[in-house]
Amino acid sequence: MDCMTQLRMTCSRSRFYRPVMVGLLAAVGIASPATAATFADSGTRSELLNFTLNGVAIQPFFTDTDSNTDTTVVGGISSVVAVGDANAISQEHPAFLSAFADSSAQGVGSVAYFGNSTSTAEALGSFHVSGLFAFDFSALLDLESQADELSRESAFAAGDIRLSLFADTDQGSELIDYFSLSGLIASISDEDVFGTDYSDSVVLSPFDCDQTGSSCVESSFGGAPGSREFARASINGRYQRAFTTPTTLRLVKSQLSVVEVEAVPEADSLFALGILGLGAWIMRRSSVSALAKPDQP
Repeated sequence: MDCMTQLRMTCSRSRFYRPVMVGLLAAVGIASPATAATFADSGTRSELLNFTLNGVAIQPFFTDTDSNTDTTVVGGISSVVAVGDANAISQEHPAFLSAFADSSAQGVGSVAYFGNSTSTAEALGSFHVSGLFAFDFSALLDLESQADELSRESAFAAGDIRLSLFADTDQGSELIDYFSLSGLIASISDEDVFGTDYSDSVVLSPFDCDQTGSSCVESSFGGAPGSREFARASINGRYQRAFTTPTTLRLVKSQLSVVEVEAVPEADSLFALGILGLGAWIMRRSSVSALAKPDQP
């Protein structure tokens, strides 16, 4: 079934839209194999440029990126690999920001395996505005997955690109404008979703990006064993808003790319796989908790 994104709507095979949480050039860097395999790819690209800074004082963007991968194999005749990469580049004069977050995972074999990759890219910029504030942006989201044998293998790919503009008020920070492009494809369910949402201060270009059949969005949700599913969008837009009183703005851009492949043919292997996965999750949570604790005297 082919399906296209419509204005502020989601193209979906499920009854509910579950947003992908946190979110110009090419898609994910790992090529899928010629032989049968289960794989998932997720790639995101974004760019902010052509800032209109009348009456605006800008501070440099603060950027942060991270990638995490987990792989587990139960048995000797399966293999799995997961990779992730992310980067963010900014400059102050002229203001410019470019970022990507990519994740890929691939599994082969009949004995249980699990592979997961998550990549994030984030940026925060501050602006002191007393007039027109505007900029152009582009967003590219590319998702692809294939499950070789749906009875025992699964593949999952998700991505999210998000722009959020906050204004400082007497009551605190308030979200005033936003743009998001997000998608999720899963080989073992009908919960494939793909869509975009944005506030009134955002205009997409070309204007037919909100129309069925637009060249901005391409998607195909499969379902037959061994078939590929993909969802791709390349969207350009412009943000523009005039501020009549001095206002402090904070522009937050976030990107998320996550994939997962899994084979669970036998109950014993599934149990062992779950124990190993739980151990890895506990170790990650412990590391995060340790980093979050303040230094003790």
